[in-house]
Formats: sequence, structure tokens, C-alpha cells
Amino acid sequence: MVKSAKFLCAFLFLATVAAAHAQGSAPAAETQFNVAAKTYSVSTYNIVPGVTNIRLTGSFKSTGGTASMIIVIVMNDAQFAKWKTGKPCVGPGNRCTPENGGALYNSGPVTEGIINLALPNGAATYHLVFNNQEYEYAKTILDDLKWQWGGGQGQGGPSQGGPVGTAH
Repeated sequence: MVKSAKFLCAFLFLATVAAAHAQGSAPAAETQFNVAAKTYSVSTYNIVPGVTNIRLTGSFKSTGGTASMIIVIVMNDAQFAKWKTGKPCVGPGNRCTPENGGALYNSGPVTEGIINLALPNGAATYHLVFNNQEYEYAKTILDDLKWQWGGGQGQGGPSQGGPVGTAH
């Protein structure tokens, strides 16, 4: 009985250690969705405490006829709250960028791009925005963007906190 209790304790300890170093990934957005003209689409993700090595990686492509430009922005909660108010950021073109503290990533106007963004460890809420507010044409977005992480609380990777591909 004592032997099996020691084995069980050792097993539980190892299982806890393994869970603390769990790695995983989750889609950051639907693989294909539409963004209406003069609007944006946002996907919100909550990172639970203890998660480390958080990255947003992958590629995106915007199609929409002759005017396929889109602006992709990644922001934390505070940055997104300010961005939604429409207050411009300080800097060239008043764009919210990592350089002026208004965003963690800003693609600028592009038709496609690759993101390989390392994010701070620990609990946070992030917003992946496909901004079409400056453009007169609807866009179709194709992407393979993923949240990736390693370490933390086992199953505690990003959790989707809002609709994916919803235009606002």
C-alpha cells in the first residue's frame, strides 16, 4: 500500500511538471472570413496566468478586387480600448504602431503579410484586428494565423474571448 501511494505521488508530481511545460497552439482567426467596407473585424484572446513563450505566427492575405489593402493590428487590452475611441496615435500618419506604443504589431496597408510576433509572458488579453475602416471595398481574408505557447498551466493556452471574423 505504501509503495503504491509513493508511486501515485510520483506520478502526480511528474504529471504536474509535464503540464507546467505543455505546449500548444490554437487558430487566431477563422481561415477565411469577410470584412465589410468601412469596418473592422476583431478576434479577442485571453491568455491565462502562467503561460509562457506566447507567439502569434502565420500569414494572411486580403482579396477584394482592385483595392485589396487591409491593415492588420495586434493590440493589448489598453491599446485596443484607446484605438476604438478613434484617438490617433502619435507618429507618422497617426498610425498605432509598436514604435509609438499604440500597438504590438501593425502591418500598415498591405494585401498580404507574415506575422511572427513574440508576446510578453503571463496573463493578458490580446486583440487581432483586420482594419478595413479606411477602404470603400469589402475584403475576404485568408489566413493561417495561430497562437502558440509553451509552458504554463497545462491546458491554459489562449482562450478565445470573442467571435472570430465579426465585423464591427
